[in-house]
Amino acid sequence: MTEVLPFVLLGVVIAVAAGLVTWLTMLSFRAPQNAAAQAVAARPPDRLVYKDGESAFRYACAYMDCTVSAGATLPAIVVDARVYGMPHPTKRLDSGNQLVMLRIPSGSGGFVVPAETAGTAGPTLKPGDLVAWRVMGHSAEIAAVGEENFGWIGLVVGTLRPEYELGSGWVGGIRFLP
Repeated sequence: MTEVLPFVLLGVVIAVAAGLVTWLTMLSFRAPQNAAAQAVAARPPDRLVYKDGESAFRYACAYMDCTVSAGATLPAIVVDARVYGMPHPTKRLDSGNQLVMLRIPSGSGGFVVPAETAGTAGPTLKPGDLVAWRVMGHSAEIAAVGEENFGWIGLVVGTLRPEYELGSGWVGGIRFLP
């Protein structure tokens, strides 16, 4: 028994030393090596990138000031118009413009308005697309048909990528204006 004891103790010492080396190695990988790397690691991101338009829209509802007023341009998401009794998710008009239903962001999760594209250029919109909606004004007559927010009138001026640049705003996609 006394002959085995030195080998057991040697094994324990080797195991502890190996564990210590592993721990120190992991620690060195976690810590930035110089002041420049620490500054980059501490700096907040310049751009927020979302997995899709719906995620970006939910962020806008929860954390952004999306006050609706004439002349404002807000992010909006295209919703399936069939939910509101229309025969198609979106509609291309004879003029070439598209007619869509949009959900406009608000602290309560958003409200729905009909909107038309500002021109014929641009992709065919589909539910889930993130777009830029420019507010033209408010109509009391249209609001009388539904809720107060339904009376806001605006145009889809382009698509948006699900990316937000801090200090600049939403990253534009394709414009519907010539």
